[in-house]
Amino acid sequence: MSADKREHILDAAEELFSHHGFEGTSVRVICQKAGVNSAMISYYFGSKEKLFQAMVERRAGATAMALKFINAKEHEPWKKMELVVDHYVDKIFSNVGFQRIMYRELSLDQRGWITEAIMDIILQNTREMAKIIDEGVQKKAFRKVDSELTVVTLVGAISKLTLCSTLSCKILGDEGPKASITDEANKKRVKKHLHDLMKAHLSPVHK
Repeated sequence: MSADKREHILDAAEELFSHHGFEGTSVRVICQKAGVNSAMISYYFGSKEKLFQAMVERRAGATAMALKFINAKEHEPWKKMELVVDHYVDKIFSNVGFQRIMYRELSLDQRGWITEAIMDIILQNTREMAKIIDEGVQKKAFRKVDSELTVVTLVGAISKLTLCSTLSCKILGDEGPKASITDEANKKRVKKHLHDLMKAHLSPVHK
């Protein structure tokens, strides 16, 4: 039960931080949103800063575990790459608010400890994804490419779509009153495009 309460507080805080930022979100407002008193925040996290850190670590930890799981699988490099693409599309499309939080903090760089924590997470995940690409190159399933920039291209494309969701919908021709970049049709479209993009980028050149 205590774990559920902690998760509930983190969910409420994440929603508020995504809309109002760290400075614009008070402990009082988090308490109101989560239906708890300030003592509960102190008990589970100690402070707003520690709550924010726990929120970042929760999302990042799940991604790191997923990437390590994919990397450990006895799959061919192409299958691993497809799983990575699908995981990142699902993850980012289902956690748009968290993406806003991360990139707001990185762009503002007002709280060094938060910026460092987020950069450490991104670097760790980038390295894990780059391992899959490097393995594919070694096995000659992929041509030799810049693995780090390939990861940046992949993750950057997905993030850009969700961070500018209204514009993205217009670009994709999805402009109805219920248009959402994260709906199932758009998600499938993005996955197919990124699979095709990685195929074109990584496939060996046969002379």
